[in-house]
Amino acid sequence: MNELEAALLLNMVPGIGAVRFQNLKDSFGSLGTVFQVSEKELLRVEGLSEKIISSILSCVDRSYLAKEEMELADQQGIKILSLSDSNYPKNLKTIYNPPPILYVKGDFSLLESDSLALVGTRTPTPYGEKVTAGLVRDLVEFGLISVSGLARGIDTIVHRATLGNKGKTIAVLGSGLLKLYPPENRKLAETVAENGALVSEFPLKASPEPGHFPRRNRIISGISLGTVVIEAGQISGALITARLALEQGKDVFAVPGAITSKMSIGPNQLIKQGAKLVEKIEDILEEIGSLKEKFNCFKESRKEGINIENEESKLSVKEKNLAGLIDFEPASIDLLSERSTLSQGDFAQSLLNLEIKGIVKSLPGKRYVRV
Repeated sequence: MNELEAALLLNMVPGIGAVRFQNLKDSFGSLGTVFQVSEKELLRVEGLSEKIISSILSCVDRSYLAKEEMELADQQGIKILSLSDSNYPKNLKTIYNPPPILYVKGDFSLLESDSLALVGTRTPTPYGEKVTAGLVRDLVEFGLISVSGLARGIDTIVHRATLGNKGKTIAVLGSGLLKLYPPENRKLAETVAENGALVSEFPLKASPEPGHFPRRNRIISGISLGTVVIEAGQISGALITARLALEQGKDVFAVPGAITSKMSIGPNQLIKQGAKLVEKIEDILEEIGSLKEKFNCFKESRKEGINIENEESKLSVKEKNLAGLIDFEPASIDLLSERSTLSQGDFAQSLLNLEIKGIVKSLPGKRYVRV
């Protein structure tokens, strides 16, 4: 059994993460030796329970599993890298507890290119959706690669917006690359692999276990120059990613939101703690040292930022007046009618115009919300 096969086999053992993986290698000098030593010798290794040791010993005669994994990866066009490989991404190699194994489908070189992580809630508001799309558009224009986690909500918007703007994106999964999650993003994942890269540290057919997602977050922040939190509740995986980015010495950014929105609690708290407040892409670019020279050239070529207000500048006076009454919290049509000074006919026409122009969106129950 060679080192890669031993690494793959060990990576399949339940309870073996990056720390125990490294402890085993340090204890025995090579991973292949792990499957040759006795139970007594394994008991001396720090952090190994009897259950984990039993699982390791049960794999001694199952090296064929590693070979099958390699054959399956080859059939699916998936590259496998171990931490000891010379072409393992340098930016990941230097983080605390780097993943011992990486599976990559797509353009592997993107993992060492300039990239930015954008993360957030699975249930974004229309405000969060619009800001995410605007930031991603400008990020692509600047030439950066977006990184996110393929989850519902902000992650999905990040990947879709990047691809829609002809950019490159990296999706880091909390499952195996052949067990895509969430299932409704399967087609999106395939498109990401064709125009970017899918990345995972878990065996190809590993299920999306709850504990996998916090682990994958260190990869999201680790391969990125900085992490942007767009919307997040008080308890959120996006905040875990931000904390990991700080521990890795990376910049953390946050998009402020309304104090009445539960989805703004996370980023607003990060800003209080010292995260850089983001209103436009320039707020991010000017903070990352390695991009300073490129940013100065970029700054001269454009001046607009996210451009949330561009469409609103084209509204009529009546449309502007009505738009000013509609917030990012849903409001009923009756309430808006009461607040408006417009005639019934002007109110109805202006509301329809705002919806057509993408300024507001209608919701069930004759409610409207800003987008």
